[in-house]
Amino acid sequence: MEVRGPGFVTNATPIQGARPATGPTAAASKPPLEVPQDEVELSAAGQLMGKLTEGTEAAQRAERLARIKAEIDAGSYDTDAKLEAALLKMFDSNGIDLEA
Repeated sequence: MEVRGPGFVTNATPIQGARPATGPTAAASKPPLEVPQDEVELSAAGQLMGKLTEGTEAAQRAERLARIKAEIDAGSYDTDAKLEAALLKMFDSNGIDLEA
């Protein structure tokens, strides 16, 4: 067996370059394809559930935000109890045990 180095292949033929097309092709004369549009259709029950959920949650969220904004404006939102709860939650999520 004779080894002639890396990349040597016996009876290999060189790769031919791309040849330019001659004349117009049939595809050039065709109109472009239309891209289909996505569509979503909700059932009546789905629409009703969306309205019920949206109305209740949106009202509760707006009410909560208004209460928090009022507390911030009054200077009563940041309390020691809220700060302690936030710190304990942060320590717990990072695996820090304060009782050790």
